[in-house]
Amino acid sequence: HRVVGKVTDDFNRNNFNTAISAVMELTNAAADLLRIHSAERRRNCEHGSKMCDDVAETLVKLLAPIAPHWAEELWHTACGHEDSVHLQPWPTWDPAKAVADEIELAVQVNGKIRAKIMVAKDAAKDEIEAAARAAVADVIAGKTVVKAVVVPSRLVNLVIK
Repeated sequence: HRVVGKVTDDFNRNNFNTAISAVMELTNAAADLLRIHSAERRRNCEHGSKMCDDVAETLVKLLAPIAPHWAEELWHTACGHEDSVHLQPWPTWDPAKAVADEIELAVQVNGKIRAKIMVAKDAAKDEIEAAARAAVADVIAGKTVVKAVVVPSRLVNLVIK
């Protein structure tokens, strides 16, 4: 839902490069899922099989305005449809489902990014700081953390001596 919303918004603002980037992110996430779950496992799981089909069709529909010939070929060969992808409705998305449960934060040590962490969107500052310290434990080992600056939804900066 998040990618469809982003691509739709990017197309409306003529930001085609960021739309392509969002499609690439979804493609990478789908590829990661396919590597984790075998083809046999996906075939035996009705929900997993339907989800893979939905993601594949959505990707092809999002690609159609950018790469029409590739999208048409994928629509027929990979998705198994007889009609044209260009006759299909644009994918719909639900803004409520597009809200992220987790966010990625950069962890800086003395202003230099050393790691990235995933935390709950509504995590407390001390919980975020603890996760940041754990992520850069090797960098701060044997040093004193003088100050920890937590900027919610952005980053954590640990000042060390």
